[in-house]
Amino acid sequence: MIRQGLNISSFRGTYAIEKQNYFIRYLLFFSLLFWCAGFFLPAFSLEFTGISFIHFAVKSIYSTVCNQSNTATFSVNDHLLFVCARCTGLYLGAFTAAVFSFFIKNKVDLSLKPLIIFSLPMLIDALSVRLNIYDYSKIVAFITGILCGSIIFIYILEVLENSLTSIYKKRI
Repeated sequence: MIRQGLNISSFRGTYAIEKQNYFIRYLLFFSLLFWCAGFFLPAFSLEFTGISFIHFAVKSIYSTVCNQSNTATFSVNDHLLFVCARCTGLYLGAFTAAVFSFFIKNKVDLSLKPLIIFSLPMLIDALSVRLNIYDYSKIVAFITGILCGSIIFIYILEVLENSLTSIYKKRI
């Protein structure tokens, strides 16, 4: 009788890939946590808003990725956040997807259909406002930003995991 044993090398390879994927997820999660905490600083730290140099320096960092229009920015405790409503939605959508990535193990189909479905509302909203079809709404911009940010995070995560998995498998 031939006894079939466990294939230890494939088990180790699968475990290593899973460990690598969790590392990527943790890295992205903490990066987004740090980034999101940064643009909320004026809302939760009264001392922070009083220190003009630090306030200016941090606001300047976020000005490279957002228009920071006062009319398009949420205010909390009478302090404007460092990013507009749409960017707030994008980053919080990505952060929410990062949290859920720890609980959902399913691979995502990287076709363009989900990307288009989740990104199109933001594109339509932005174009409609620019073409003066309707007035800017912080809530609509925030919600469409959440949709787009979450799907972009999912695609970035899948591409990173797939790329690193293929590199790891080539090494074995």
